Amino acid sequence: VVMDHGRIVRQGTPAQLIADEVGGEVLEVVATIPVGRLLSGCEELVHQYRQRDHTLLIYTRDADAIVKVISRNDPGCALRAIRRATLEDVFLQVTGHELREQ
Repeated sequence: VVMDHGRIVRQGTPAQLIADEVGGEVLEVVATIPVGRLLSGCEELVHQYRQRDHTLLIYTRDADAIVKVISRNDPGCALRAIRRATLEDVFLQVTGHELREQ
C-alpha cells in the first residue's frame, strides 16, 4: 500500500506498483535542450518523466535504448545514473512529492 497524508493512493505488490507506475528503470540526466527534443524518437519507450531540480528522471523499461536516442539528440546531455526503479520512485510519481518523515 502507498499512503499519502493518511489515505491509500495505490495498492499492489512492490513489483506490480513499480511496473505499473514507473516502468522498472530510471535514467537520471541533465539535458541542455528541451525535454520534447531530447526524447524525440523514443517517446514509445518512456513510461513517464519528471523534472526534479536540474535533473530529469525518465522512467522506462528500456534504459539502454533511450540512452542511445538522447545521446544523439543532445550530445551535451549528462547521464547521472541508470538504476532500477524503487518504491520511492512510485511514491514520487503518484503523490508528486518525495518521502518525508512525519
